[in-house]
Amino acid sequence: MMEVIHEISDSLNELVAAVPMAQEVSLLCFFILGFVLFRTEAMKTFLGRKPEKVAPGAVHTTYSVKQLKSMLAEGHYEQVIDTWPLLENFTSEALSAVVTALLVLERADDVGLFMAKAAVNLPHLRASFHETIEAMISPIGQVPQQRIAAALEDVFKQSSDALDSKATLTLLVGFARINDAQHVDEMLKHLSDKGEPASSDTLAAVVQGFLSCKNLDAALSHLQKVLELTGSSAPQELILAAARTAVECAAGEGSADGVSAVHDLLTILESFPCTPVEALTLIMMSAMRQSSCDSVLAQRAEARLRVVQAEEKLSMSTYETLIRANIHGNDCQKCIDLFNEMVEAYPETSEAVLLSLSSACVSPMNHTLAKHIYSWARQRKMGTSLLFSAVVKVLAISQQPQQICMLCEEALADKLELDSGLSGQLVRFASQAGRLDLAYKLLENCPMEGQDEASFLSLLHCCKQEGQVDMAVKLLRWAREVHKKSVIETTLGNALLDVCVAAGKQDAALEIFNQMRYGNSLDAGSYNILLKLYVGQKGLSEEAKSLMQEMANAGFGQTSSAYNAVLSGHVNQGDFAAVWRTVETMERSNINVDAQTLIIIFKGYKIQRNVMDGPNFDRALALLSRHSIKVDEVLIGAILEAGVSLRDFKRLNNVLNMFKRFGWDMPKRCTANTYSALIKAYGSTNQIGKAVQLWEQIRSDKALLPSEQMFAQMIDVLVTSGRLDDALQLFQEMRSMHAGRLHSQGFAVAFAMVIKGFAQQKECERALQCYEEMKELGVQVGIVVLNTLIDACCRVADMNGAAGLFRDMANFDVTADLITYSTMIKGFCVQGDLDRALELFGEMRRKGIKPDAIVFNSLLDGCARKEMPSLCEQVMNDMVQAGIPPSNYSASILIKLYGRIADLDAAFRVLDELPEKYGFCPNPAVYTTLMSSCTWNGRIDLAMELRLRMRKAGQQADEKTYSTLLRGAMRSGSQDYVATLLSEALEQGASCKRRLLDDEVVQSGLQLLMKRKAWTTHGGDTLLTKFWAAGYQVQAPSSGSHEAKGSYNRRRVLQK
Repeated sequence: MMEVIHEISDSLNELVAAVPMAQEVSLLCFFILGFVLFRTEAMKTFLGRKPEKVAPGAVHTTYSVKQLKSMLAEGHYEQVIDTWPLLENFTSEALSAVVTALLVLERADDVGLFMAKAAVNLPHLRASFHETIEAMISPIGQVPQQRIAAALEDVFKQSSDALDSKATLTLLVGFARINDAQHVDEMLKHLSDKGEPASSDTLAAVVQGFLSCKNLDAALSHLQKVLELTGSSAPQELILAAARTAVECAAGEGSADGVSAVHDLLTILESFPCTPVEALTLIMMSAMRQSSCDSVLAQRAEARLRVVQAEEKLSMSTYETLIRANIHGNDCQKCIDLFNEMVEAYPETSEAVLLSLSSACVSPMNHTLAKHIYSWARQRKMGTSLLFSAVVKVLAISQQPQQICMLCEEALADKLELDSGLSGQLVRFASQAGRLDLAYKLLENCPMEGQDEASFLSLLHCCKQEGQVDMAVKLLRWAREVHKKSVIETTLGNALLDVCVAAGKQDAALEIFNQMRYGNSLDAGSYNILLKLYVGQKGLSEEAKSLMQEMANAGFGQTSSAYNAVLSGHVNQGDFAAVWRTVETMERSNINVDAQTLIIIFKGYKIQRNVMDGPNFDRALALLSRHSIKVDEVLIGAILEAGVSLRDFKRLNNVLNMFKRFGWDMPKRCTANTYSALIKAYGSTNQIGKAVQLWEQIRSDKALLPSEQMFAQMIDVLVTSGRLDDALQLFQEMRSMHAGRLHSQGFAVAFAMVIKGFAQQKECERALQCYEEMKELGVQVGIVVLNTLIDACCRVADMNGAAGLFRDMANFDVTADLITYSTMIKGFCVQGDLDRALELFGEMRRKGIKPDAIVFNSLLDGCARKEMPSLCEQVMNDMVQAGIPPSNYSASILIKLYGRIADLDAAFRVLDELPEKYGFCPNPAVYTTLMSSCTWNGRIDLAMELRLRMRKAGQQADEKTYSTLLRGAMRSGSQDYVATLLSEALEQGASCKRRLLDDEVVQSGLQLLMKRKAWTTHGGDTLLTKFWAAGYQVQAPSSGSHEAKGSYNRRRVLQK
């Protein structure tokens, strides 16, 4: 066979070579030859394919559509394709099954050709092509979207002419559903070119397709076209679907595109007359629910809503939606305005609506709306028990016990029937607010049978706070009658015992304790409470030791609570050595050291006004990890307060890192005091970013309303870190949020911090404006504010303003303190008004305020400025008699005085006698001041000798010292001293690795050496080279001499 092929091929080659033929004829010959050869049985055998043998009389097998669908369901996809030619009937279901099999087998490129052939060979199937395309879009099994897109694209390319209108629409929507905007546009253009532009229904279907895959940009683009075609008859459901999808995307993570789409949708709707109310309300709710409320979007949506319903009043449901949307946005005043508008339009508003709106006010910032609703209902005799209960729950969430008490009084006045459960809650709220009278009144007017133990415990706690022992005893008797108990139960008995102990009523406490002993209701807690009575100011008494022994005999053993009571006694006595001995005993006895133990230790130092030192702080902190103590908010606060007071920011930073391991660096929800303590700690360690991060977390929690104290603490941190603009912005937010609380202590602190910020930047005028605003608003003005303002005025030499503020103290019933007098005296002394300074000094002493070193030194400086040595000596005597020893600062002032009056002997006597007499070592500032006095009096020689004495005393000359000596030496024209000082400063600066002279002084010294023709004598070139090497920016002295030029050239060589 191969030989035959070779012979034919050679013959053809000869023929082609001999007779020139066209390329087409040659290709035709080869095609015919190949067709003949490959059809022969010999060639088939050669290629390895066995010829099919058909048995005589055999009949081809056929399959039903049901069998085909079964193959597809079982996953036999190849068999589905092979079976297609053998089907009994060619139906749309069969066609869809084969297309699905092609998709699963990754043969998407064959789908279009297959459907084109089906359209030619099986024309009856063309009417069902839309079903086939639908099956392609949602195939059986997991088919990647890319493959579906490829199949749809193949159908569009290969068989678009075979598609009827229904199939074309399905294909168009299919492209939209798989988010293929490019082919959607191509198909729309194709239809338009054919003179069959897409109808509004077609475009609406495209919009739905894009909405299903969340392609909002494409969906809104085509929605706008739909609205342009339909006008006033726009499909409301389509608009609503677009609104739902956009709002859903805006609410999800990574919602920037969704938020933008909501804005774009509203922009589209604003241009068309017919807009569904529900779509607009959805947009409003979305605006309010965003992390930072989009008030602009909400206002636009509301405005559009009112336009849509302009011809008639808003429906009740629309009002409800508007109010709910603004509740989510925490715009309480807007909610109240809308509610007033609603009830004016619908005076017969039902209780159900009032209940629904009241219950929605779960945010702390909206409790005012709930109260307003109840007030409106009460005026119309609609203040029912149900509505009252709903509003109380809102106020409870907002932690407003005082407001609840006000409502309770109204409810009692209206004789509302309160069930036992609600009345029990109200009793507890009254207790929290310290309203024992109201709680007692509630007990008298409400069903006693429903009062649970918790209500009585709350009241007893309130009695403890107010020291109402008699009331507590009466309440306990009442509780026993209600619950029909003949003996005092443990829980209530311990609560009453705690009231008596807290009030220091020993007889009453012992009576209760003995009654509990008689009723066999004592527990370890009972002993621990009574133990507090015996560990007061006198420490651990004999009674306490006896009681602890009785406790052990009763089988309760010695507990942590008992030892904590002992610790409290030692703390009250100020015996911290005993505190640590007790802790050691607890550890040896395997008594659990708990959180309360640490709280007592950390707070104990504050109680005794002793700041904890570093080793004790570390020792207490070590207990935390050694005993695996569970950290709670109270302990966090105690540790942070001690850490901040310690002023050891490295230790405090370590504490914050430890809290991070416990998850307490950024707590999700805690009390205002804990948040404030953390913010203060971050500010103290200069971690402003962490403080800001924590504040942003607090503000993002809509269920948490930052208190005025929290705002004030954050403002303090920002001001202290120099971020005054941020502090002012936060202050405005505070004023907006707590407009009704301007008279609180938090606002007084916040104003003080803002004034401090202005004072730090020497913006005295703005500080005084803030002060005037405080007075106008009635904000409490305290000593801190006035002292800060006085200091600000003194800093800018405005002593008239400072004096005016000093007089204002009487108007605010504020007493001037040591800081006030010290600041004023220093200000007058600096301004040279010594008479006023001395007048204030006498006044403060008459008022019993003991002057400190700052006051005496300020007066001393004032006298020195006036060159009054006798008066200076009198101030010194007063200072010593007041028990305040003179210091280096005092010595410097006296030396400066004697230098001014040219009495160098007296100046040297100060250095010789004052330090030795009062036990301090002269510092470089004292020596430098005396050196300056010597140089100004023409005694550079004494100044140079003094530098040797200073060195012998172990004091190193600093920048000020060398600058003073050099300038004095240059004034005296002493080139020898200048050269010596320049060399010494260079040598000492090299050893301590810092520059001790500025460039200007060095340049002047070098110039003097050149001018006095001492450049070569004192090694000017060497000095200059050393200064360059040390990094000084100086030039070779300019004298026009050869020496100078040579130096300049050498500098250029060095620089190269």
